[in-house]
Amino acid sequence: MQVGKYQLIRELGVGGMAEVFLARTAGPMGFEKLLVLKRILPHMAREPAFVQMFLSEATLAARLNHPNIVQIFDFGESDGTYYLAMEYIDGPSLRTLLDDSLRHGEPLPPVPCARIIAAACEGLSFAHNFRDLATHQPLNIVHRDISPDNILLSRQGAVKVADFGIAKAAGQQHRTQTGMIKGKLAYMPPEQIRNLELDQRVDVYALGVVFYELVTGNRPFDATTDANLMQSILFELPMPAVLRQPDLPEAVQKIIRRALAKDRDERYQDCNAFQADLEEFILSTGKPVTTQHVAQLIAQISPPVHNAPLPPLPPGSPPLTETAIRPSQEPAPLPADHPTLADTELHAAPSPDPLPKGQAAAVPTPRKGKLGAAIAAGVVLLASGGGYLLWGKAGPAQPEFTVPSVPSPPTPPTAPAEVPVPQVPEEPRANQDAKTGTLEFEVKPRADVYLEGQWLAKTSRGVLDINPGTYRVKFVNKKLRKMVERPVEVKGGQTTFITVDLLHEEAPKP
Repeated sequence: MQVGKYQLIRELGVGGMAEVFLARTAGPMGFEKLLVLKRILPHMAREPAFVQMFLSEATLAARLNHPNIVQIFDFGESDGTYYLAMEYIDGPSLRTLLDDSLRHGEPLPPVPCARIIAAACEGLSFAHNFRDLATHQPLNIVHRDISPDNILLSRQGAVKVADFGIAKAAGQQHRTQTGMIKGKLAYMPPEQIRNLELDQRVDVYALGVVFYELVTGNRPFDATTDANLMQSILFELPMPAVLRQPDLPEAVQKIIRRALAKDRDERYQDCNAFQADLEEFILSTGKPVTTQHVAQLIAQISPPVHNAPLPPLPPGSPPLTETAIRPSQEPAPLPADHPTLADTELHAAPSPDPLPKGQAAAVPTPRKGKLGAAIAAGVVLLASGGGYLLWGKAGPAQPEFTVPSVPSPPTPPTAPAEVPVPQVPEEPRANQDAKTGTLEFEVKPRADVYLEGQWLAKTSRGVLDINPGTYRVKFVNKKLRKMVERPVEVKGGQTTFITVDLLHEEAPKP
């Protein structure tokens, strides 16, 4: 089948708005090229607003010419519908690489993962800082839909950010429909769920989630429904990555914590800063990591599968020599479940109601170890301005509890959707289990809190239900350059209080 000057070879996927094909084009003097062609479905081609959005965003994406971004070659119209022709990547997506590693029981090593994420940072940074070629004004492009599905890998180890189809430049005329959020929920930061104005830090957060997922094999939150997931992203802290992967280097943990900060002012402010810390971690290992190392990892985890030869070109066309093509059952470079435009819209209005009183939230299970065993006996609540992180024990005996939440930051008048926020209860929380003890602390000003050397949260107050025993609790405020460490004995059925004033207390510098 022919679409314009492109011959369609096979369908790679179809979504609600577009269909994707492996295609090729040929020219004089033996010129030939494999590519991917995305075509608007006929019923969508009859929607003028959608077509205008498609053309506008295609024009934007086509201007981004960078080694770490999937290149757009062409877009046009054929037989009453519009299409995009884009670069064909012969390797797996990060989603496929991750799934294959989990299937083989082989965790992805953190160093090559850091190299992959650093390359993605470089591509995103180029887009974020791209300037109009005529006016030299920054376009402030934000991808808004980073996930493992749209970071692609070539067999040569190249890393490519794909699908800028819902990317948005600040000066574009079209706007997201009221009450709609575009993107994948699991990779959205709080400000995107609240439908606030977005900047490049939304991509920093999403890429941080991807990094977390690569090095741990899990996502930061273990919610079972979209409502619970939104609740977790807005009001809970992520499960510390080291509890999912105990051997994770401290430098990687630190990078992830900063990338996933709920307050975007505490996040990496751009992908350049994110990439710099990743490169510093790679250098600290003492071994360089090149695209060749990434290629070796891809070949080991997701080896290529050769398909049947391509069908012949029409008579008179030169033969096409490349026959190693992605099989139809392997995830395509641009999968059908990750369409470019409005397929990825997620309704944000009405916002989910807070969990009803007594309803259990989805709770992750800590790994074994001293801290994990201590916490597994109860529930951990770490307040940060009134919000709480919730952990709990696994199994059917898990007690039910309500997820309290922090007040949302003020929403601009133009924001169409605002998440209703419950008030944090003022009363001290009773023990969930008489066999456990309660440790309640307050620190001024806000500080990083460590229990037995394990970072828990950056907070000003917290309540922990843990097994009886003696623990070391450490409070660190880097701005003040102060640290306080306190031994504390927790007794079953009793509450132990700690109060720390870092402003006035003499304390050693961390």
